[in-house]
Amino acid sequence: MWSFLSSCNLFFKLEFSEDGNDVCYHLTNVKNMWKENLSLSEAFKRVKTLNRLIKFNDDTIKETILRNDPEFVEFKDNELILKYKVDGDPFKFTWKLVQLSADEFLEHFTNPLMFCVEVLAKENEKLKAVIEQKDIEIEQFKIEGNVLRRTTVATLPFDMKAYDERNSKLNSITKDFHEIANTMDFVQKKLKEFEATKSPEAKSPKKSPSTKSKKRSLKTQLYNERLKRLKQDKNKAQYEESEDSEEILKNGKIILESSSKIPDEETELSKIQRDLEILNQQIKEDLEARGRKVTTN
Repeated sequence: MWSFLSSCNLFFKLEFSEDGNDVCYHLTNVKNMWKENLSLSEAFKRVKTLNRLIKFNDDTIKETILRNDPEFVEFKDNELILKYKVDGDPFKFTWKLVQLSADEFLEHFTNPLMFCVEVLAKENEKLKAVIEQKDIEIEQFKIEGNVLRRTTVATLPFDMKAYDERNSKLNSITKDFHEIANTMDFVQKKLKEFEATKSPEAKSPKKSPSTKSKKRSLKTQLYNERLKRLKQDKNKAQYEESEDSEEILKNGKIILESSSKIPDEETELSKIQRDLEILNQQIKEDLEARGRKVTTN
């Protein structure tokens, strides 16, 4: 990760090799880049040479060269001189850097930067779509009569147009960079790797449900929706003076008969059958109490 040396307006990144025996130091002013590859044993020797009067252990040396708060910084003739304080003692270290070529700058700075811009732009679009869908879902809950009792967590609908207007300059910049990123093989390769690794399905693809299972799932959803509507009709007493009361009962019978065709092991459908039986009986009794003729066939 890049860290900022505020006293000289430079950024540095320190990376250790996988075995931990070597270190690579990158330095940039965003226009040019310098680096030095160094083994830890060489780094320890350099510390001893530059700090002859004080002995520092290996862990202290590694922690100190990672710090971005030196008391003194000087960058001259491709040498970066850093001076720190370690428990009150002076600690000096020098990086002997080599300026990178344009291709190396592209590899270590431009390519990763372009990849990040492209990923953030794509993730932003996905997030906007999710927020919009959530607003639709919340609105549907309200239409179905649900009320949010805890009003402190209520939110305003997401204004996509206003959001895009506020970020118009940023959107324009990312669009320009998107055109460039499309031509960069490194970025496109990294995007494919990113999309493949972030999706759980990519690691362990699930078997598609059978056609029979899909049909049962759709039926279950349909029965739940119809049952909910019937219960709402009853709770609101909409059937009391309605000419459609017999139709409600008739529909309940149709749903109940269709439900009986689903295998008994589906517990959810069994519960729906019981609820429909109770609901149909209550509707029938209420209609008979009002002297209405009830047709059950």
